[in-house]
Amino acid sequence: PASTRSSKDCAVQVRLLDGSTIRSRFPSDQTLRSHVRAWADEQRSDGDTPYTFKQILAPQPNRAITISEEEESLQTLGFTPSATLVMVPVQGSIAAYGSGESGLLSRGLSAGYGFVSGGVGMVTGALGTFLGVAQVAPPSNASSGPSTPAGQNASGSINVRTLRDQQTPRDDHQLYNGNQLNFEPRKDQDDKKD
Repeated sequence: PASTRSSKDCAVQVRLLDGSTIRSRFPSDQTLRSHVRAWADEQRSDGDTPYTFKQILAPQPNRAITISEEEESLQTLGFTPSATLVMVPVQGSIAAYGSGESGLLSRGLSAGYGFVSGGVGMVTGALGTFLGVAQVAPPSNASSGPSTPAGQNASGSINVRTLRDQQTPRDDHQLYNGNQLNFEPRKDQDDKKD
C-alpha cells in the first residue's frame, strides 16, 4: 500500500559475508551509500572485503543494487517500511597496496635486496664493458662492396628482424580501391612508365 511506502523510518536488516545479521533503523530520506553502507562497515566483523548489496524480495527474484542506485534515498529505492539486504563480495577484487602494515624487518630486507641487486648489476655491467662483451661495431664508412639492408651487419646476420626486412622489394605493388573488383596500379608508377 501507498501508506507504508511513505513511512518516516526504514528498518534495515543486513546479512554480512560471514552469515551474521545486523539490524538498524534509518530515516527514509537517507541514502544507502552515505548512511547504511557506513553503518554496515562500522558493524562488520567479517573483514574488509569489498561488497555490493542485493535486496531480498521473497517470493520475487532478488534485486542487485547498483552503485548508482546507492545514491538514491531509501524511500526511492522502495526500502520503506523495511528491507533485507545481503552483502555480495565483489568478484576479482584485490587490494592495491596490500595490508599497509609492513614491518621494519620486511622493509629492511627489501632495501637490502635492492642495494645488493643494484650493486651486482653495476659490477656485471662494468666487467662486461671492461672485458669487451658488449662491444659495439664501429660505424662503417662508404664501402666499395654492395650495401646491406638496415638492421644487418657486414657478415650478413640480421640484428633486428621486422616483416619489412624479410620482404623482397617489388615494383608491382597494386592497391585495391574498394569500389571495383579489379586492382589498379599506383598513380606514381603510371607516371614513371610514361
